[in-house]
This record gives sequence, structure tokens and C-alpha cells, in this order.
Amino acid sequence: MRLANNIRVCVFVKPEDDEAAVKEHLLSLFPFDLEHEKIAVLRSKATGFNQREIIILEVELKKEKHTNTFLKS
Repeated sequence: MRLANNIRVCVFVKPEDDEAAVKEHLLSLFPFDLEHEKIAVLRSKATGFNQREIIILEVELKKEKHTNTFLKS
């Protein structure tokens, strides 16, 4: 039974944050290996207040197997 059509998880990295540590914690949210499952971590940039650069890390789960496993964990 499909619990969700898709799941998108986004995290924002401020300039003073360690991007590698934030990405590591993002990956720890998933009960499976994203690289092995061929799910990409998308990285984009945005400009915040006072022209501060913010990095956005995003993971989108589309397959029923992935969404159900994520929600049940």
C-alpha cells in the first residue's frame, strides 16, 4: 500500500555552518543508502538577507519502496 506519492526533504546551510556535517546529518535521516539506491542529493544556492549565500540540500523520494521505508522508520 502506498503511504505517500513522494517525499521531499530540504535543509538550509548558512555560511557559518559546516556543509559536510549538515549533509552527513541529512543522510542519517534515511534508513537506506541513497548512493546505492541511486537517489541524488541536489545542491542549489540562494541569496538571503544582506546578500548572504544560503546552500540548499534536497532529497526527493519518488518510488513507493523508498517512501514507505522512510515513513515507517
